[in-house]
Amino acid sequence: MPVFTVRSAMSKKDWRKFLFTATFRRNPKVLLSIDAVALLAAFLLSWDSVTGFSPARMALFFVIFFLAAAAAVACMTEKANLRRMGKNQHFGEETVFQFYEDKLGIRAPGVRQQSRLAYDQFDACLESRDFFIFYVTPEEGIALCKRDTEDPDGLREFIKARFGARYGKL
Repeated sequence: MPVFTVRSAMSKKDWRKFLFTATFRRNPKVLLSIDAVALLAAFLLSWDSVTGFSPARMALFFVIFFLAAAAAVACMTEKANLRRMGKNQHFGEETVFQFYEDKLGIRAPGVRQQSRLAYDQFDACLESRDFFIFYVTPEEGIALCKRDTEDPDGLREFIKARFGARYGKL
């Protein structure tokens, strides 16, 4: 008998928010890499042999390159994930999460059988403002929209107890 059962439907807008949260907030190295590349490019372009170095030009170039690099990473991430999902896109369809004492059961749209994994088989569980994200591997996760839970605080405490040090907040 499950302790919590949550029926969650993810729209394409929710999926994009989850994807970008997982990409940019889970791994700070992504933003640090974008910062470093944008700063280097801005520094190189803000140097002029006639007028010398211009901090204002550097700031402007940094903002432009940072936004361009972040947009490129976001587009590449979305395209790669859409390709990987293929025909299994089930936006708006219900995913059922059943939280047992020792395992989590997930029945995804288009799948007949429920997947059941012990909590120690998950890589991590991260909580953002909108989602609980369960990572099966460091690169693959499934999101549960918090708005679909009846008792988000109770579920949070249950998840914290099961995941221990592998639970984190974004």
